[in-house]
Amino acid sequence: MPKAIPPPPPQASVDETVVAVRHVRAFVVLALLLYVGLASLVQPDSFFVNYGRENGASWNLWKLRQLDESEERAHEGGKIVWLVGSSMLRDSFNAKTLNRVLGKRGSEFRVVKFGQSRGATGLARGILQNLPIREGDLIVHGMGVENLHKDWVEYSLLPDWRIMMMNRTDQIWDIESWDVQKKLEASAAVPSTFFMYQEEAMAGWIHWINAPFYLEVPEIPTGHRHLRYRARQKISRTQKMIDSSEEFRNHMQPGDLDFGDTQYNIKGLADFRRIVEEAGAELVLFEHKGRQQYRDIYISDVVQADWNRWWQAQPEVIELPPLPEGFYYDMKHPNRKGRSLLTAYLADWLGHRWARPPSGWVPVWKRNKESDRDVLIKSPEEVVP
Repeated sequence: MPKAIPPPPPQASVDETVVAVRHVRAFVVLALLLYVGLASLVQPDSFFVNYGRENGASWNLWKLRQLDESEERAHEGGKIVWLVGSSMLRDSFNAKTLNRVLGKRGSEFRVVKFGQSRGATGLARGILQNLPIREGDLIVHGMGVENLHKDWVEYSLLPDWRIMMMNRTDQIWDIESWDVQKKLEASAAVPSTFFMYQEEAMAGWIHWINAPFYLEVPEIPTGHRHLRYRARQKISRTQKMIDSSEEFRNHMQPGDLDFGDTQYNIKGLADFRRIVEEAGAELVLFEHKGRQQYRDIYISDVVQADWNRWWQAQPEVIELPPLPEGFYYDMKHPNRKGRSLLTAYLADWLGHRWARPPSGWVPVWKRNKESDRDVLIKSPEEVVP
């Protein structure tokens, strides 16, 4: 005997449906108001973001908003060297020392530095396209072989909000490795600042929520290591990378390079060139080589040869002096000695514009008794820390 089919549930009347729709409408409006209210608290310089700011890209954009062009151009000549790039560029040059040396020499240039973590060319253009570049300025940017890895956005493991933070919507739609759904999600993220800064806002909330338990008022971070350089001197993680090199994802084998026009950082380089040319400025490129040990372990000979051919064909390339292995605090980032040498060289290079270091350019080191460390000296009255 078949089971009895229960009668359908009672249907809502027209009046009840009208009331239900009214409640849903009110709920949607309330949800939108709550979202707008929450989103309004997450802005680039909002209260909680200021207390939770911890990302290099965010700090570089903060510095860009604080930039006083008239102050930066107050020197005789008024030209600026814009150092724009990655954390390796950040750790390669001491901008404060450079400006002191250039001032002593009566140079028409001063430097302003923007270096962000994993700030390859495609990301760095997010800073460059918002700089007040003028005719006669100089843009200095560093690149490395890893920048041309195929599907670089995925290879870099950057979260979507970092890409959104540095790239315009049209640049996001140019990312070949992203599917349409991902591009739509990034384009529809409104207001975009909420998605870009919500992690730092949450970090700021946590600092204040924890404050009563620690009996101390949270302090606004300074961002020193993102805006100036990492102060590390001793080599870290290097031996671990050597002993367990197969566990690291940095290996580049034949077929990993992408020299196509649609590659993320090659498109970024095209934007660099366009922006610089339109401003009447000059672009200079140099290579982040890192330790020889790193290249021996992680970069195959075929990849290195292919990169070298491409790199040497770029018209803006200059060569920096090679750094000894002990002048890095890890596999790629210069430490204090490396930064001193490169800072001194850039100061000299600005006066001569060599394509490569001349044989006569030899760094001179001296022991500073007060700090008990070696410092680089270029003349009796000039000390580059």
